Amino acid sequence: MRKAFILLFAIILSGCVSKQAVRPVPRRGMPEPDVRILLLKNPRRFTVSSDIGTRVYTGGKKGIFAGEIVVYTRPLKIKVHGNMVVKNASFPLVFVPVGDAGIYLNGRPYRGYIKLIKHGGDILVINFVKMEDYIKGVVPREMGRLSPELIEALKAQAVAARSYAFNLLNRKKPYDLVNTETHQVYGSYDVSTPTTDSAVELTRGEVLMYRGKVADARYSSTCGGRTENNEEVWPGKPLPYLRSVYDGRFGEPYCRFSPHYEWQVVYNRDEFFNVVKKRIKQMFGKDVNRVKYIKVSGRTRSGRVKKVEIGTDKGKFTIEKDRIRSLFQYNGRSLKSILFTIRQKGNLIIIDGKGYGHGVGMCQYGAIGMARLGYNYKQILKHYYRVTRVVRLW
Repeated sequence: MRKAFILLFAIILSGCVSKQAVRPVPRRGMPEPDVRILLLKNPRRFTVSSDIGTRVYTGGKKGIFAGEIVVYTRPLKIKVHGNMVVKNASFPLVFVPVGDAGIYLNGRPYRGYIKLIKHGGDILVINFVKMEDYIKGVVPREMGRLSPELIEALKAQAVAARSYAFNLLNRKKPYDLVNTETHQVYGSYDVSTPTTDSAVELTRGEVLMYRGKVADARYSSTCGGRTENNEEVWPGKPLPYLRSVYDGRFGEPYCRFSPHYEWQVVYNRDEFFNVVKKRIKQMFGKDVNRVKYIKVSGRTRSGRVKKVEIGTDKGKFTIEKDRIRSLFQYNGRSLKSILFTIRQKGNLIIIDGKGYGHGVGMCQYGAIGMARLGYNYKQILKHYYRVTRVVRLW
């Protein structure tokens, strides 16, 4: 076992890459895949530690150190026990916890191990974990720490998150996902609860499948009453399992209790047009002196704004799809969604909106609402991803 362990890290440190597909081929009984999550990019300094001790692999050498390890990246230098410096440190570096302890990065505990690499001109800190451990870090951050009575919503989130992550596994890149909303919010293991961990374990290895492939299971916080077709938000062909569906029954949306179900943003007139002019400059590189009109020139079937035309002294500008959210910024933030209307009242410009996020796929608050009504996780997933089926791959 020890020889196999040393061999494993010899391969990691050598930087060798086996000839393999961009992502694993989905099949029943396949091994649980590894996931690589980018935690830090170009840090000047960070700390690593573990409860028992940390194995450090660098430059073909290895050692075990207790306590906090301080890593400086430019130039590369490792300090342990305050002042002792690890000699001849070089990229890549691997930090592995001794035993079953977690690995701490800047004081936050993560599962798996940490690897520091140099890729092009960037220095990357990457967390290597098994898929199920990764999902345990996603579910509580994406769905929240729900009560045990709502575990079916957490199970639906686990399957959706696992499916989404599977599609982003890419061995031709230095990492698979980032730990933010750009992909999925991923946290250290201290965010987990017994209920969120149980939701992951009870759905272990389960993904959504469509015609032999793992579905690209998108999701967002609150759909506002109806989800959206994928092609209305991003470029690409329509996907049969990402169709707009009414989120509710008997005229009452499942997500109606969300704090983002209805919202309003109020600007004074000058503030509103200054924001628009600033965003035109940022989006198109044009300095606009006067905005003549703003027109919503198209809506999707779900009621979301499809296109906005802005007439100015420098010509007409068109903003489409999800980019519209950043057009009408307030307090430096984008609108919660593009399911909105604009009206003027005296010297005020008022935007009345519904929902939070792009609205494609599963509505997270809608899933919680369905769980409250007694639906199980497969029924929740079937509601949002109509032509898929749940399959256990590992």
